[in-house]
This record gives sequence, structure tokens and C-alpha cells, in this order.
Amino acid sequence: MKCSSQPSFGSSSLELEGWQAADSAEVSAFRSYKKVPRFWVVVTAPTDVQISEVTATSVRLEWSYKGPEDLQYYVIQYKPKNANQAFSEISGIITMYYVVRALSPYTEYEFYLITVNNN
Repeated sequence: MKCSSQPSFGSSSLELEGWQAADSAEVSAFRSYKKVPRFWVVVTAPTDVQISEVTATSVRLEWSYKGPEDLQYYVIQYKPKNANQAFSEISGIITMYYVVRALSPYTEYEFYLITVNNN
């Protein structure tokens, strides 16, 4: 398992290797931004992103969030890694977990977890 972070965006990624259903996956949790007149305010990124319940066609993502209470919902974006295609998006998630389904078997995916606030 490899973990890395990109401090400039406040993101972290988790890459798991040796799965039964896939070679690896990458999950990144990004800070979101809200626009305030003349300023951009950084909203805290989700932390402790975990992957579990991996099957050939689904994966459960779970995370923590210790940021401001004006959080409205989460967005998960995903696509096959290195694929030349747009990300699929699941929006409006109000829990700190989600099971992504209908994935292609034996395919490596990129997942991005994004916070969205009220502003």
C-alpha cells in the first residue's frame, strides 16, 4: 500500500495493490473552495479515506470530516485510471461513506472525493 499527499491542494491519495478484483485503486480527497468577496476560503479536505468491501464491480469508500459545519454534501468522481474519458460523478452524498457500483472488473480506477459547502 502506498500513501502520498499533495500539500498545495490539501489532497491525499491511497493506492492499494494486490486486490482480488483489481490491480490497484487511487483515492484522493480534495479541499473545496468557497468564494467570498475578494477572497477564496479553503474548506478542510476529508481525511482518513478508507477503501473496503472490494468486489469485482464495486468498492466502499469511507472517510472522516472535521471541517466547518457549513458542509452541504460530498461528490465522488471516478474513472478508469489513465483512461481518456470524462470522470463519472456521484453528487449529493450526505454520509461519510458510499459504495460505488457498476465498475468494470479487473480495472484500475481513480477516485476523487470532494467537499461542497453552502457558499
